[in-house]
Amino acid sequence: PPHRLTEDRLERSRTEIAPRLKDLPRPYVTCLVGGSSKHVSFTPDDARSLIDGARALAAERGGSLLVTTSRRTGEACTTALVEALGGMAHCPYWLHGWQPEGDNPYLGMLASADAVVVSADSASMCAEACAVGRPVFLHEPKAGAPEKFEILHRRLRACGCLRPLGSAWFEVETPPPNPAFAIAEAIRRILMQRSAVIDAEQVASTASAS
Repeated sequence: PPHRLTEDRLERSRTEIAPRLKDLPRPYVTCLVGGSSKHVSFTPDDARSLIDGARALAAERGGSLLVTTSRRTGEACTTALVEALGGMAHCPYWLHGWQPEGDNPYLGMLASADAVVVSADSASMCAEACAVGRPVFLHEPKAGAPEKFEILHRRLRACGCLRPLGSAWFEVETPPPNPAFAIAEAIRRILMQRSAVIDAEQVASTASAS
């Protein structure tokens, strides 16, 4: 799916949030936590397992967790996240709970990431996570994800920017995918082809009339 992220926008967000993160040790492992939808079940146990996996990733390099929930996370899963984070030893973290209004540091947390853990219930979050050009680790809920999401995950793995949570830290060696530009280019190509056909039809019509 296309996303709204550009390097300029990420840089501005990174600069804005930097003072709030200055006391946390790097590397930053940003956790994008989704929730249940009509297609995916995301439970408190899933929330806890996501944090456990992210903690292991951060602890491996002495880093911190930056955790943000979403509008679908819900109270039960948010409570499970808070409990899991509170039980962590020697792993600093910053938790932002989603709110319908007010401050939303989502882009700053994403832009600052040295690695990203993302839940598998949102195609948009997966695409945005991969857009920052950092290693992205996918957390699969216990109930699994629908086939259309699994197709997306396979393609992102093929791009070299996504691996299952629990994998070793890796380096991204390919440019981050930017589907918005690819879609715009495809539309431009189609319009140019259609314009050429219309021009040819007009020339043929004029010649026939004369």
